[in-house]
Order: sequence, then C-alpha cells, then structure tokens
Amino acid sequence: MKLIPLLFSFLICFQLNGQEVSPLDKAVELYKIQDYAGAIKNVEVYLKTIDKPALKAYFILGSAHYRSGNSGEAVIVLDKLIKKQPEFASALFIRGLANYESKNYQQALLDLKAAGQLNIVNADLFKTIGQCYFHQGQYELAIENYENALRWPGNDSELFNKIGMAFYELGNKKKATEYFSKASQGEKISKDAILNLAKMKVEEGDFMKAKKDYKQLIREDSENEENLISLANIYYNLEIYDSAIIFYDKALDVNDELPVVHFYKANAFYFQKRFGQAIFNYEEVLKYDDDNASVYNYIGSAYFKQGNYMAARSYFKQAALIETNYGEAYYNLGRVQYVLEEFAAAKGSLEKAAKLMRNDPTVQSLLARVYWKLNDSNSTRDALKEVVKSEPTDADAQLRLGQLYYIEEQYNRAIRHLSNAISLDPDNYEAYHRLAMCYIATGDMDKAFDNLNVAIAGDPQNAGLHLNMATIYMGKGNFDLAAMHLTDVVNLNPGNATAYYNLAICYKRLGQKKKAKDYFDIAYDLNPDLKD
Repeated sequence: MKLIPLLFSFLICFQLNGQEVSPLDKAVELYKIQDYAGAIKNVEVYLKTIDKPALKAYFILGSAHYRSGNSGEAVIVLDKLIKKQPEFASALFIRGLANYESKNYQQALLDLKAAGQLNIVNADLFKTIGQCYFHQGQYELAIENYENALRWPGNDSELFNKIGMAFYELGNKKKATEYFSKASQGEKISKDAILNLAKMKVEEGDFMKAKKDYKQLIREDSENEENLISLANIYYNLEIYDSAIIFYDKALDVNDELPVVHFYKANAFYFQKRFGQAIFNYEEVLKYDDDNASVYNYIGSAYFKQGNYMAARSYFKQAALIETNYGEAYYNLGRVQYVLEEFAAAKGSLEKAAKLMRNDPTVQSLLARVYWKLNDSNSTRDALKEVVKSEPTDADAQLRLGQLYYIEEQYNRAIRHLSNAISLDPDNYEAYHRLAMCYIATGDMDKAFDNLNVAIAGDPQNAGLHLNMATIYMGKGNFDLAAMHLTDVVNLNPGNATAYYNLAICYKRLGQKKKAKDYFDIAYDLNPDLKD
C-alpha cells in the first residue's frame, strides 16, 4: 500500500543545487517566482502523500489561491489552517485580503485587525482595512486607515485618491478636490484621481475644466469607451455638437453596440438641424429596443421638421401605441394632424394629450385652434381660458381670446384681453387693430383712432388697417384724410370694391365730381350690387 505514495513522491522530486526537493519545497520556490498554479499543484501533491502535512503547506496553498484570484478557495484552505493555529498571523492577513476580495467585509476586518495585533503591520493591511470601512459606509474610519497606510512610501497617489473618494462620500468636496489633486500630481499619477476630478467638475457644471481632464485621460488611453463617451457628453452639454459627434463616433469605433451613444449622437444631429442623420441614428437605437416610444417620438419630430408630415404621423402614432400614456406623443400626433387638416383626428389626439399632460397650455392653445377650425366656439373659448389661467403671460392666447370675445360682441372682455396682449407684447400690431375695432363698436372713436395709428405705424402694408382708419375719418367728416387712407387701400388691394365706393363718396363730399364718378364706375364694375 505504501509503494504508490513512495513512487509518486520519487517521481515528483526534482534537483535543486544537486539535491532532491520535496513537492512542498518546490511549491515554495514556485510561489516565490509567482508561479501560483505550479505552487498549487505541488502542494496538492504533497497533501496527498503526507499523513500529517506541515501547516506551511496550507499557508502556501491558500496564499497561492489568493494570488491567482481564487479568493473563495483561499478562504476555505486558510480556515483549516487557522482552526489548527488561531494565531498564525500571516494566514489571518491573507485570509483577510481574500475575504475582502470576496466582499465579506466584516470578516475581513476581523481577520486584518487580528493580524495587526499579531504584529502584521504594513501598507496593504491599513489600506484594505480602509477599503472595508469605505464599503461599509464608515468613511471617517476609512480615511484614518488610509492615512496610516501613507506611512509606507510608494502608494501615495492611490491612497490620496481613496482619501479623496471618502471625503467626497462625506460631502466634503473641498477636501475631496484637495486629495484628488494631490493624487494627480507627482511621479506616480493616479488616473482614477484625474477621472474623479473630472466627474466632480461635471457635477459642478464646470464643463471646460472637466473637458481638459478627460482629454488628458484619452491621450493616455484613446480606446477607453467610458471616457470617450464622457468627453462627448461634455461637448454635448456645451452645445458643441460637431465635437460631440466626433467623440461619440470614437466610442462607437471601440464598441459599436452602444444604443445610448447612437441616441445622443442623433440628438446632436437633431439640434444641428441635420434631421436625416438624426433619423438614421435614432433608427440604430431601435435595432436594440424596437419598443422605445420616446425614440419613435423623436424620429417623428425629425420628419416633422423636414416637412414629411405623413412619415411624422406614422412615427407619432407608433409612439402612442407603444406607450398609451405618452402625452407628448399624442400632442405631436395632434400637431401633425392639424397641419394635415385632419381636424377631427387632431381633436381626439389633443384631447388625450390634454388629459395626460394636465391641461398643458401648449396643448390647450393648439386644441383651441382645432376647435376653431371645427366651428366649436364654446370649446375654443374654454381652451383659451385654460391657457390664460395657467399662463397669463401668453400674449398669443390673450389676443385670440380677445378676438373671440369681439366676434361674440363681448366687447368689454375683448378689450381686457387685447389690452393684456399689448402689455405683454407691445409690438403686437394685430392686438392694436382688434382693440381699435372694439372701440369702434363701443363708439369710443378717440381710442380707436389712437390704436389704429399705432397699428398702421407697425404694419403700413395692411389694407384692413387703412380701411378702418378711413371709416373713422369719414365719421368725423374729415374726407381728405379718409381719401388718403382709402387710396392706400386700393393701392394695396385693387380689387376692394368697397374701398373704391367710399373713395368716390369722399371725393363727392370734397366737390371733386369727376374723381367721384371715376371711382364709382370702378366700384360698380367690381361689384354691381353697390348700385343698389
């Protein structure tokens, strides 16, 4: 029975300085030259051949497993050793490191502290204890142990970065910046610290300084996908879209399966009004997620901007079908239906949007236009009232509500809303015109005159303004000025029979009978009914 192990032992011995070496000694030598797989193999052979193996064998085996990245197996092996010799300091230390790698932070702390009490004191001990505290959210204790680790030279940059991260988690950004800056200087620069500084600057909105840091990182590693995307995002936020697109493309060269990059690249093209390229990149996103309602909505918006309303409608419909509570998709669908003069369909889409978007004033404003097209003045009024209630500074809504009240002969209400429109937009000459019409209707010709003068000054090519001003002058018996404005009307609108007729009346009153006859003749030619 003993021949097999004896033979096996003989076969695995080798010569070292002319002497046979046991598997355990061989394992030690292999461990020293970092051949951990070889060390593990020889210790396992040793354990199979020895009834009472040396404790050193378990230590070498556990350490080799840890060094080769198998922390779980390292813990199992070292448990056996520590049960036999609880104060084996080096075993406690390695098991602590292995437990840390296995994310068993509490047990790692117990092991490492025990090793420290047994005089294992080095930078790795304090650094790993600090890391355990960091992962447990005990940042002050983490900082204390990182600072202890600084007593050993060689790890300054790494430790400064870790201290900076702990201060950052404590909300002390000033201290975090101080330590990240230390870590990014000197002979051994911490790239992680530069990255952390860049991220902090992005959080603070200091994109220019963050851009500089990311450029430095990319110079050192031009294929770091995360950094390329981050730099592209900075350019995107700075609205430097050409540069953003360049770095999004570089990220896609590294990894072409990045739908989020295609999405932001599409947005960059969209903001540049390069809608065709935007659509192409949005479509790339759909290859990975063909149920993404927001992407369909964006594609629809790009087609809308191109004037391709049929395609836009198709994509907006798809967005609304995928996500039935997507108010913006229904709004955009209603918008394109309005442009296509599909007013009944637009009404349905916009009413859904209004419910989903809680009577958003933009939706209500467009809905009012749809109701108007459908000759539903009551719903038009209600929609506009909702707009001015939620957005009283919306000059256009104030104007349109005033116009509606004028049509309904509610002149006082019309005057109030038209005056609001002018207060909000002093260059709103249409509001001056409508306000003048209200004053004409209420008989306040002086105010009508004042508002028409302002309107004509701002819009001198508007024949309707001149016609209304002529009406006021005729009412005052000032036929010279009335004739002047009526002449402007017929010059701007030669087919206006009423203007020629009134011009004839003015010249008749002024005693210029020939001119009067000529203009009557033109008026009758244009509209024979005026003879009656």
